[in-house]
Amino acid sequence: MMTSQGHIEDHDGDFPPNPFRYDEDDEDITPSDVPQQAAQVGAPVPAPTDGGFGGPPRVPLPPPISSVPVDVDDPYATSFEPVKTSYVGSGSIDQVPAQQTAPSTMSSNVSLDQEPKGFLHRITACVSVENYKAHFDVDTADIVERVIGSVTLCNSPDEFRQTVLGVGMNNGKSPDLYGPYWITLTLMFFVAMTSNMHMYIHSNNLNDFEYDIRHLVRAMSVLSFFTIGLPVVFFFTFRFFGIQVTLIELVCLYGYSLVPYFPAVIMCLIPWGFFGWLFLLAATGVSVMLVLRNVAGPVLASEISQSKAGPILVAVLLCHFVFFLVLKLSFYHKHAH
Repeated sequence: MMTSQGHIEDHDGDFPPNPFRYDEDDEDITPSDVPQQAAQVGAPVPAPTDGGFGGPPRVPLPPPISSVPVDVDDPYATSFEPVKTSYVGSGSIDQVPAQQTAPSTMSSNVSLDQEPKGFLHRITACVSVENYKAHFDVDTADIVERVIGSVTLCNSPDEFRQTVLGVGMNNGKSPDLYGPYWITLTLMFFVAMTSNMHMYIHSNNLNDFEYDIRHLVRAMSVLSFFTIGLPVVFFFTFRFFGIQVTLIELVCLYGYSLVPYFPAVIMCLIPWGFFGWLFLLAATGVSVMLVLRNVAGPVLASEISQSKAGPILVAVLLCHFVFFLVLKLSFYHKHAH
């Protein structure tokens, strides 16, 4: 209670004076005088601490967690020890699966990505440009290496497919579509140009000679079917028999197998027809060896029997032979005009 002189009285009414209140008159009081003052006013004596009466009272430490008895049969008993790592909660009363209480964003995204794709989605993915960007990510050094390897490694089993294309190897390489695209497109113009020159050389009346644009259309049809149509047919055949060869690998193999035909079609300009047959046959032999040597490994390594593997490889050989006959008889026959 505040007096008129501004001093605070030691007690007010029925309340005893506070022995622990700091006052200017208490500067000479020592810690040993505190129990005596507390006894005079009837207050409980404070318990001494390690630092004397100047610090807070000592608080006993709680018992360790492992020493707290828990009744495991009591469904309402709560333990601060984890019960199971797959549950969220601090005790047996909170046994709720984590996937039901706190689903993560990552798990939901994974589940969305793993949803089965419909037929329409697969069709749209085939024509999506984003799916083909990685197969055009090559530079000039890669194309030169693959063009040279298509001839020098044609007789090495799986050497071109694994070492040069990087199939099944962690060398940072993968089959590309850039090389097969430009090789096929360039060979179309080579065939159309050399076939018309072949007609000019074997023409009886040079004044009546006219450039035949239909050769370009035929070359486009034949080479497009060889580079794309045949790989698609063999891809579905391989899938039916469980042979592990992708469509991109087949298109890449057939695309680079056209490289030997570039010098062959130029040699077909020689006036003697025998040389045309010889050079085209040699180019077909190099081309079919490149495809067979890199396809025979996966075919023989599959679970199909040898009786089925043989006809598949023979079909590859026959398709190249038919391609050879089409080139010779449609473009470089002396009566083509």
